[in-house]
Amino acid sequence: MARGTIVRTTAGPVAVEDLMPGDALIGPGGCAATILWIGGMQIAPDADGPPPLTRVMPDAFGPGRPEADLLAGPGARRLHAQPALRQISGASEVLTPLRDFRDGEGVIAVAPPRPVQVYHLLTERHTVFDAGGILLESFHPGLRADEILEPELRARFLALFPHLTEFAGFGPLGWPRVSGETLARLTAA
Repeated sequence: MARGTIVRTTAGPVAVEDLMPGDALIGPGGCAATILWIGGMQIAPDADGPPPLTRVMPDAFGPGRPEADLLAGPGARRLHAQPALRQISGASEVLTPLRDFRDGEGVIAVAPPRPVQVYHLLTERHTVFDAGGILLESFHPGLRADEILEPELRARFLALFPHLTEFAGFGPLGWPRVSGETLARLTAA
């Protein structure tokens, strides 16, 4: 999420850049998850590549979802219901990249004119939290990150998380991750 995104915490709404480890995020059903780590990076303008950011306009996913413009980085995923999947996978809610919802109207691609700061929030368990009225995924490197990264890069990556010694420490994913394209194919029948 970009700087300025309002996140619901047990202490009330807080801008993402003002969060601290130890703050508790509000998730589904009012459940709280404690922030263990906050990562940040700048997304720089790139005239040659695809637009890296996704802007979600107010009410794009229904009334108050989100409540105000929401700007997210390329890795942001949204939890949403897909009842047709229950018969296939047993799960009716999935995490889908926010960029896969781009429609040119309510959800649009954005190429920033100057660098934009975005944040990642790692919680005690993989979860989703209320960011401006929509449920976004907490940070998780994925189930295959340990296999994909070269040994040197793997060690450097884990060094970012002093409370972890191995990738298993990130725990399981709370919901399946499914691309918009895959969802369209699975639910077409």
